[in-house]
Amino acid sequence: MKGRNPVEKSCVLLVDGATFPKLMPHQNLTTVVMVALEEDAGDYGVISMKEDFWAFAEQAEFAGNADFVRFTQVSLEPPGSSTSAVETAKLVDSIDDTYLHGRKSPRIYLYQPGSMVADMYPQYSSINVIALSRWLSQMSRFYMGVPGTIQAFYNLARKYVLDVRTVDDPVQFRADVLAETNEMVTTIDAELKSEEYTDLARYYVKTMERIAERGDEYVMAEVLRLEELVSGADIKLSAEKRQVLQKRVNILHNFVTFPERVNKDEL
Repeated sequence: MKGRNPVEKSCVLLVDGATFPKLMPHQNLTTVVMVALEEDAGDYGVISMKEDFWAFAEQAEFAGNADFVRFTQVSLEPPGSSTSAVETAKLVDSIDDTYLHGRKSPRIYLYQPGSMVADMYPQYSSINVIALSRWLSQMSRFYMGVPGTIQAFYNLARKYVLDVRTVDDPVQFRADVLAETNEMVTTIDAELKSEEYTDLARYYVKTMERIAERGDEYVMAEVLRLEELVSGADIKLSAEKRQVLQKRVNILHNFVTFPERVNKDEL
């Protein structure tokens, strides 16, 4: 709509010190918050970070599965400029008591449903669609397809690494999920008759089997190994092979989990 703030068009809800407490906590939705100065002083890096976040939120809403996620932004006004500025500064301090004392670059936080404790997006990580998608899918039930990933198998991957924490017999539970995943591979192989699609689905199975054999730490070890190959200078590795390996990296990220609570000081 003409004249609207570009943030509003990007599926990001603007909140401040008065409105945010009325929205939180939410019992069903994961809440993602970007904190940034209202004025960017022409800093291209800051502008780019904001625009990348807005673009990700818009793509997540329209091209992903963000039914249980909402995107918000807190904009800090100049200190003392208004009553709302004071209240918003108090809100930011409650989100992250280090923000007001630092460089004040945009930072992103996540609140789990029912929680008033924020997890911070790794501070020195790139803010782009793939990085944010990976992070959010690891922290919640959010899915947005990147090359190689399949939503039905993403759901099984999250079940394999997350739901297992809530059962009495994790070994049997994972065996059942693996069997369910194998059945789905057989079904799509018969119905779609796509060798590439079936190979991707089988890699989900292979990853589950490796986790059962070597433990959950296998996932990140394999991510690091493959990423080194993809970004390496080995001229013997064709562009096509690099693409295959990158798709496997993307699938592996479907299995990555974070601790229940991330300590901001450790990021």
